[in-house]
Amino acid sequence: MTLATLDAPRPTLPPAFAPCCATHQHDARQLARVAAAVMPPGTALDIGSGTGAVSVRLLRLRHDLRIVGVEVSSAAARESVRRATAMGLGDRFRVIRGDALATRLPDAPSVVVNPPLLPTEGWFAPPAASSPREGFAAALVRRLGERQATSDIWIHLFDFHGIDRSFGWGTPIAQVAADLGFELGLPHRGWRAVGPTSRIRDALPLLALLFPDARAIVDGAPARLQELRTIETRPLLIPHSVVRLHRTQSPNGAAR
Repeated sequence: MTLATLDAPRPTLPPAFAPCCATHQHDARQLARVAAAVMPPGTALDIGSGTGAVSVRLLRLRHDLRIVGVEVSSAAARESVRRATAMGLGDRFRVIRGDALATRLPDAPSVVVNPPLLPTEGWFAPPAASSPREGFAAALVRRLGERQATSDIWIHLFDFHGIDRSFGWGTPIAQVAADLGFELGLPHRGWRAVGPTSRIRDALPLLALLFPDARAIVDGAPARLQELRTIETRPLLIPHSVVRLHRTQSPNGAAR
C-alpha cells in the first residue's frame, strides 16, 4: 500500500484499462459536476479512482480542492498520477493503493464513488446462483458512514440498479444509508435516456418511492418519478444516476 504520491508512470494506459476508461467518461463528467457544485473546500476522497477520470475533473472544476484517490490497481493508479501531473494538478492529487473496504482511509468530509462497470465475484448472477451478501457500494457506505468525518457521499450508480442492491443481492444501499443517518438525494445535473430494455425500468418503482418529486421528461413533457409506474415504451428521460448521501446525524445518533 502506498500513501505518498506515486512515482512518474509509463506514458500510456495499458490496453486492458482503455475500454473501461472510455466507457466511464460520461459517468465521470456527471459525477464530478454534481459533487463540485456543492462540495466544501478541502480534501475529498475518490474511491475507486481508477485512471483519474473523476479526480482530474474535480481538480479542474475546483481550485480549492485536494483529492486523495483510492485504487486497488497499481497500473490504473500510475495512470491517474500521470494524467494529473501532465495537467499541472499533481500537487493537489495523491493515490492510496489498496482495497477501499480494507485500507485505512484519511478523514475527509466529502467522498465520490464511481463503482466499476465490470464487477467481479459474479455480482450480476441471479439470487438463486449467489448467496445473499452486501454489494460493494452498500458495504462502502456502511464503512464510510461509521466515520464521524464523512458528511457527504456522491455515488454514480450504473443504470440505478445499485440503489436497491448496489451490484449485489444483499442489503439495499438505501437501507444502509438510512440506518447510518444519511438522507438520499437525486441532484439534477443532466438527463439519462431510458430505453425499452433498460434495467432502469425495473428500478422505476423503487425510484418513485425514494425520490417521488424528482423531475422526469415523458414524450417531451415534464413529469415526476412517482407518475412513471405505467411507463412502457414511450421516450423517457430521468435525472442522471448520481445519488447524494447527505449526513443528517452523526453515527452515534446525535443531530449534526
